[in-house]
Amino acid sequence: MSAVDRGIVGARALTGRDPRTAAADRLAAELFDRAIVDAGLTTKDVAALLGVSVTVVYGMRSTEDRTRVSLTQLVRLPPAFHIALQHRLNAHFGFTRAALLELLEAAGSLAFLEAKGGA
Repeated sequence: MSAVDRGIVGARALTGRDPRTAAADRLAAELFDRAIVDAGLTTKDVAALLGVSVTVVYGMRSTEDRTRVSLTQLVRLPPAFHIALQHRLNAHFGFTRAALLELLEAAGSLAFLEAKGGA
């Protein structure tokens, strides 16, 4: 076992988390939590929709807990949640800005072609 592997195993033993995925786990919990709030859902609502206890949902929403929501559970949530989650993902990863830039470039190209053809 390499020194890196020993360090990862040691960190996992201390924290219960793989340090290579801890940042992604925290981000996932944060986005999930914010989407719940943005969708106007409560912890109790989510627990009922998922068929789990409120404590489990608190774990899913916590950046410090290791409880994670599954894809099967996600699809049980209402459309308002998915729209809110998509907005949060777009904002975090810059998808909205990238899509707008592509749209503006396409509009500029069309305007150029139209002006060139009309000349």
